[in-house]
Amino acid sequence: MKNGKIFAIVCAAALTAGSMAGVAIAKQTYTPGTGVSNSPHNINNVVANGDAYGRVCAYCHTPHHAIQDGAIAEYNPLWAHQVSQETYEAYQSRTAESTNLQVVAGDPLVGPSRLCMSCHDGVIAVSEHYGNAMTDNGSAKVGDNWGEVSVGDALGNKLSNDHPIGFDYDAVATNDKGNGTLGSGIKTSEKPFQVTLAGTGVNYAGTHTRTISDLMYVTGGKKVMTCASCHDVHNNENNEDYLLINKQAGSAICLTCHIK
Repeated sequence: MKNGKIFAIVCAAALTAGSMAGVAIAKQTYTPGTGVSNSPHNINNVVANGDAYGRVCAYCHTPHHAIQDGAIAEYNPLWAHQVSQETYEAYQSRTAESTNLQVVAGDPLVGPSRLCMSCHDGVIAVSEHYGNAMTDNGSAKVGDNWGEVSVGDALGNKLSNDHPIGFDYDAVATNDKGNGTLGSGIKTSEKPFQVTLAGTGVNYAGTHTRTISDLMYVTGGKKVMTCASCHDVHNNENNEDYLLINKQAGSAICLTCHIK
């Protein structure tokens, strides 16, 4: 994916979490494609104690004194939130050929994905941003329920029951046997990314030249699947629910890549 576009969909950093212990947050409704201010990533709308100036971007980014952390050295869009140093356990399955799903550089959180997990790991509090290193366990939502903000388990380092990320997409598509493994067939990365955006009527296949390749993070000459391959966290070119780049209706999000 082009660098400008990657920046435009920097991974999910702080989805609907509370900044006070014990605060429960209901699912936030929003209009797809209306920008970050009207999305679940405007944390001011969902936390008990929002930013003093109502800054939307400050929960993730800062114009000065960004975090300098080796874990995000390759991809650091002026990041302002504490990041996890954990080594994450990636997804493995008998239906997935392990040689194909080997993560790039041994890190499933390559590219923007580690930034996502700085809030979605179930450990780091959403309030730990912009030099505000608070102890706020209540906002570090944990659990394995659909209503929770976290993707990682309570230990913060397991992605073993989540869709695999961090792998070379083309290697998987090329080596897929189509015999029941990896979704019984994966589209090549040059296939058109076909989706009608909710509320806009714009179809990528008709008026855009985007392909699956444009959803990938490029590093070391490889096109890598990341959190941002499925989620547009700035609410610009996405559909309803979870900032997904395609609809859940009819499993369109799955069929973007999987041949079924």
